[in-house]
Amino acid sequence: MKQKITSKLLCVVVTLCLLLLNSCEKDEKNEGITDDETYSCLIINMGNYSDANGGISALYTNGQVKNQLYQQANGEPLASIIESAVDCGSSWALLCSNEDKIELIDKRNFKSKAVIKGISTPRYGVSHNGYLYVTSVTGWDGSNGHIYQINLSNNKIEQSIEIEGIPEGIIIHNNTLWVASETYGADYNVTSTSVHSYAINDEMKETVYPYKGTETGLEAKHIAVDKNGTIWVSLASYTSPSVGIAKVDMDQKEINSFVTLTGLCYQAHIYSSASGDKIYYLTDNSDEGTEIKTIHVDSKEITTVVKGDGFYGFGISPSGDIYTANINGFISNSLLLIYNSNGEQKNKGDLVGVGACRFLFTK
Repeated sequence: MKQKITSKLLCVVVTLCLLLLNSCEKDEKNEGITDDETYSCLIINMGNYSDANGGISALYTNGQVKNQLYQQANGEPLASIIESAVDCGSSWALLCSNEDKIELIDKRNFKSKAVIKGISTPRYGVSHNGYLYVTSVTGWDGSNGHIYQINLSNNKIEQSIEIEGIPEGIIIHNNTLWVASETYGADYNVTSTSVHSYAINDEMKETVYPYKGTETGLEAKHIAVDKNGTIWVSLASYTSPSVGIAKVDMDQKEINSFVTLTGLCYQAHIYSSASGDKIYYLTDNSDEGTEIKTIHVDSKEITTVVKGDGFYGFGISPSGDIYTANINGFISNSLLLIYNSNGEQKNKGDLVGVGACRFLFTK
């Protein structure tokens, strides 16, 4: 009787060991793939144009960073440049500018759900009420661009709106699309800068707000909304010594009240703080490195929050933390850096993919 019990016990132990070994093998094989949305930040690694090696990383709530999530989930690399990404509810939309496509991936396990083609050089996007709106560049020679409306229930393009010039940043505010755009002449000089608005309805009627300042050669890039509901647009330039932000004046139907932001980087991404009293921006100065600064929307006081090197993009989390990365010139993996709102570094610095520059938050 004792021998039988011992034999049964041995069988149970062996079975448990096998189950444990199998579980470990599965965990090792699927490292980076999660069935639960336990990551707090999706990191978009743009990649470099020579290798088209864009990818995605994630920072999990336990502080762990996982890389090459698309490749692990789908068995192959994305093999593209990711210009930006959009939160589409249960999916992330990856806007791949060099392949003229948008790839929708599952938020929980990063598996590809759909590929939307036929959109030339997608740049930036926003989702709203089951639709994805994307800005698209037809050509960098001054050809008019487009805004595409995509139905996320069937991933079909339902509407294409031609927009004068090259559209860049896009947001939704008060059920209206707001798009920054610049127009080039035959000699590649900027001939006009404007913000376009479209009330979201069947007609999508356009209203144009041209820039009325005295500065020339400025290019409208990105848009943010402050605590007062005022819309600000960043104005960058390769040629003009004066760059900065300006207000969209609803009454005058123009862009005015220009504020100089010395050193504003050409990409000119801007984000409003959670309280809406400040706007964050990035500067790039060869002598001083790269800095993340704020401008107070009322006092116009400018404060340097973070100083560093190699910043190409940044993001502001819902709690006010600042996410950025040293991209090391797009030639090697980026170093993820996280700071609190006072500019104090919170993480040790984690390696992510090449060209980490967009940060999307889940919590």
